[in-house]
Amino acid sequence: PDQRPLARLQNPESQATYVSYVVRFVCFYLRLIADEESRMNAYLARRDRAVDSASDEDAGTDSEYDDEDAASSNDNDSVTPQRRIRRTAPADKMKDARELFTWKGDQKALARELWLTLGSGDEEAFQTTALLNSLASFILTGYSSDEFSSGLVQYLGVLGIDTQTNRLRTAKNYSYMLAGVVYCVRVLAVEKLLPAVERDEETEEDRDAFLELRKKYLADGSYSPMSAMLSLLAYGKHAALNEGNAGNAYWSPDKKTFYLNGRPIVVERFCKMAQSMEAELEESFWQMCWVDDPASRLTVNLAQIQDDMTFTTRGWSFVTAPSNGLSDGLAWMLQRARSTEGGMRLQTSDGQWRGKKVREYLRQLDRFLELMLGCVHIECGQPARGSEILTMRHRNGLLQDRNVFVVGGALMTVVRYHKSQSQWDKPKVVPRFLPPRLGQIMALYLSYLQPFREYLVVNVLSGGLSDYVWSNKEGAWDTDRLTRVLKRETGKRLGVALHTLDYRHTAVGIGRVKVGESFARGYQDEIGEIDEAEVDDDEDLLELQNSRSTVIGVGNYSVSLDIVKHLSARSIDAFRALSTAWHRVLGVDGQTEAPEELGRRQKRRMRESMSGLVMLPKEKAVLVEDARAAAVQRALQQVLGKQDVGFRSMEQEQALYAVLDKVTPLVVVLPTGGGKSLLFTLPACIEENGVTVVVVPYRALIEDLVSRIGAAAAGGGGRVSFAVHSTALAGQSAQGEELAATWMPDCIANRNAAAGAGGGAGGKHASA
Repeated sequence: PDQRPLARLQNPESQATYVSYVVRFVCFYLRLIADEESRMNAYLARRDRAVDSASDEDAGTDSEYDDEDAASSNDNDSVTPQRRIRRTAPADKMKDARELFTWKGDQKALARELWLTLGSGDEEAFQTTALLNSLASFILTGYSSDEFSSGLVQYLGVLGIDTQTNRLRTAKNYSYMLAGVVYCVRVLAVEKLLPAVERDEETEEDRDAFLELRKKYLADGSYSPMSAMLSLLAYGKHAALNEGNAGNAYWSPDKKTFYLNGRPIVVERFCKMAQSMEAELEESFWQMCWVDDPASRLTVNLAQIQDDMTFTTRGWSFVTAPSNGLSDGLAWMLQRARSTEGGMRLQTSDGQWRGKKVREYLRQLDRFLELMLGCVHIECGQPARGSEILTMRHRNGLLQDRNVFVVGGALMTVVRYHKSQSQWDKPKVVPRFLPPRLGQIMALYLSYLQPFREYLVVNVLSGGLSDYVWSNKEGAWDTDRLTRVLKRETGKRLGVALHTLDYRHTAVGIGRVKVGESFARGYQDEIGEIDEAEVDDDEDLLELQNSRSTVIGVGNYSVSLDIVKHLSARSIDAFRALSTAWHRVLGVDGQTEAPEELGRRQKRRMRESMSGLVMLPKEKAVLVEDARAAAVQRALQQVLGKQDVGFRSMEQEQALYAVLDKVTPLVVVLPTGGGKSLLFTLPACIEENGVTVVVVPYRALIEDLVSRIGAAAAGGGGRVSFAVHSTALAGQSAQGEELAATWMPDCIANRNAAAGAGGGAGGKHASA
């Protein structure tokens, strides 16, 4: 059952789409009234012409006083009969509807009253009342045995005709329309039975009467139009969920060209499209900031950004967090507006803002936002629905949390919207990660351009605030805006104009082959942005690697604390892998040079001091080049036994450097799986001598550590004394203090000899 059958839909476009189905029904039966009126007028006109013709014949009757000579002359004249023109009767388009549509009770009288009210130009209140009364007459009624004796059910049959294909709609293309009619019928019935203007004066008798009528006309099995709709909807959903999609996509034999509905999409050109859009977006950003010199461009180290996802204060984001030093972006932009040639065009000589120039600037900024929307939609990974991506918030709102976070040095977007949330009351939460370059641009936009845009809208144009990333004065952008952006950019760069649904087909089709089948998990062919229920496995990507069911896997194995409601650290890791793989396919993962590099390429800094978090121009950034960075990288590779390595968290990295700097006293607290063992194994691989004492509470853990450390020592050039000492100590740990007292001094005394054995982790530190 629908948990919230009368709640407003989350997507205004779906609300308008649902209403359009009822509007079509009203137009359907009003056309019958208009046709009847037209036929009646035509009949009256023919009758009047017949009466006039009869009068003319009476006036032309022969008289005995007529001229006989004229009569005899006419008799001798020859008469040639005229050929009559055969006229084809026009097609009667309303014939079937007129003969099949069934009126019951006072339905026709109320429909005629509505027709007259609309034609007379009465006040809107009278028209609304007439409309509600007319619709209620079709809703609050029943039928005996033939459900098609109801005019509303007959209209549902007409709604199932696809005029484009001249065929009946399939269950997948019809059930969402039927769901819209059901929603509107519920709302109309409640408004008729319990008017909103009288809610405060309702009594127990009114509510009891409503429940009685609800059971009679709005419940399943009540022999009413609503009962027929509910049964048909349940059947349609079942058929839609078990119906396979028609084959509309295939690949060329060399897997270099993807065909969608017969249109060729070259994969290489598809990737170049994403790369060129990203490069153009970056250049456009600096133009909007009036920064022409690449050396003056700003950077932000996302790896050092602190973002507390659980902090839900209204207006909060990682930009406003004082510890990140990003809150001075507006002041920086205002200074640019006063000191650059482009910025000064927005103001008069006395510092007043020019309204016309400000509007032109905001229109340019909207074009930048459109391009950023296209980049985010294309590069994040699995394509989101338009209503999902366009309702993302960059800061916490009055009721909803933000959707943009910084996690592990990357910008992450979190979508909480789900098509079936209104029915199942449980949103589907999907995290997506932006590639490095795009994440940098978006972080800079939220820190600099977004506050400046908001300042101009509020203080110059007297507009309002908005928490949405993409918004205008009406609120979040609609999906039509996304469709226009996709069609424009794909048509220009790809040679094939793709709208929102076409792009979803394309991205999933390419991702399924280039990334893997996991990229397409949870994706279903859909028509439109409709809030209907569907059967989706929540977080179905989490258990792909270990072949467990979602329910068993999420419920029993390593369940971590939720960061955001319905979002866990495991889901972040799973979806991050998909996003990263997609970035690699598109060539926007930061590992290769973009084909259209518009700015000067910069080397990635190994470390940046905390003071560098403040977004200063590059020449003022405080840089700390640690001489041990290369050695730390090599040590990481040796300890972990692979080349692609990195720190699990910023805290782990800071703790390691604190150990190397011999900070004392030092207390490091990391969670389970946070990488604490790295803090004593990695220093053993650095070119320093010393002894490390590690206290381990469990024998099984000791054996595991000894095994892993021994493997690391063996990979460091053969120096294994570290593993030998550890094994000896672990095997005799029961002797306690006596063993430590006799063994440790010997270890310390021989540390230099061990260090001279030649490179690696083995002989420099002892572990107990």
